[in-house]
Amino acid sequence: SFIVGGQWGSEAKGAAAAWVAKTVAQLPDGLFDIVTTNAGAQAGHTSVHAGVKRVVYHLPTAPLIAPGSTVYLNAGSVIDPVGLEKELMSHGVFRQSRLYIHPNAAIITDDCRDAEGRPDSAQTKIASTRKGVGEALARKVLRSGLVARNHPFTARYVRRLDLNSRLMNGSSVLVEVPQGHGL
Repeated sequence: SFIVGGQWGSEAKGAAAAWVAKTVAQLPDGLFDIVTTNAGAQAGHTSVHAGVKRVVYHLPTAPLIAPGSTVYLNAGSVIDPVGLEKELMSHGVFRQSRLYIHPNAAIITDDCRDAEGRPDSAQTKIASTRKGVGEALARKVLRSGLVARNHPFTARYVRRLDLNSRLMNGSSVLVEVPQGHGL
């Protein structure tokens, strides 16, 4: 299953993911085997479940509603390690042993945030959130940025997960895409 926005973002993809997770949780199998996302620190997914509002930036929404899935931050993820650690601590439903991070996920550094914060930066001119996401992604593309396998916090979760093989062997996968395609 895929949750992808067709517009500019802020179109309730987090709420849709929560609804899908709640609906699947009521089925006999009960949850997705794997929930993956290519999220970044700039775009939060918001959901309300049992009267509790939750916002996640790095982690997918579905495991908040139906815990137990393997969570995979794939190669397209742009991770602020401090932000990810806070999310893991504040959302106790995530069993960290079930968290997988692709070794080439981009890492946001202080330098990335500083670069986007300069008034003359290209990102600032295009209305950047100034959280370092664009800079970290650009550096990854140029092969000069920090990636998950080389950061002390994220490296402990770096494990490859072959989604194609898992799908071919019958695993159920939910893909939560954080950005609208109109961006």
